[in-house]
Amino acid sequence: MEKKPFEDGDFYVTDPTSTKDGVSSYTSYTVKGKKVIDPVIRRYREFDCLRTKLFERWPGIFIPELPHKKAMGKNDKEVVDFRIEQINRFCVKLSNIPYLFNSSETQMFLQNTSDVIKTMNNLQNESYEDMLNKYQEAFPDFDDVSNNII
Repeated sequence: MEKKPFEDGDFYVTDPTSTKDGVSSYTSYTVKGKKVIDPVIRRYREFDCLRTKLFERWPGIFIPELPHKKAMGKNDKEVVDFRIEQINRFCVKLSNIPYLFNSSETQMFLQNTSDVIKTMNNLQNESYEDMLNKYQEAFPDFDDVSNNII
């Protein structure tokens, strides 16, 4: 069997599993990779939550895109296959941005937490000083740029 290109990545999704939960159904994906200690199972909405949290907590920073949500037919094979490819593109792009990949949000997402959405939603808001420190660590030349502006 030919090796898929994403399987060499820091993290990627594989093994979609459809589950019927009462009236609703959903697909979950196994998250694996070189930088994932133990594989974790995540749903699309959890990837969406990660992206939203990164967007909120890293203002002004490019956050990779995810495929749009789909209300109908989300468990169809074509949709699942498309989502796997697009989520894997998200994973590759995210892992190529070290400060986002190493962020508390992404690392929390990659841990085997049963309710990762609740955990992420309970993250405390960062103070201005915390955010400044985070940006200075992510961008070592940040002080040089900000001092030239003032």
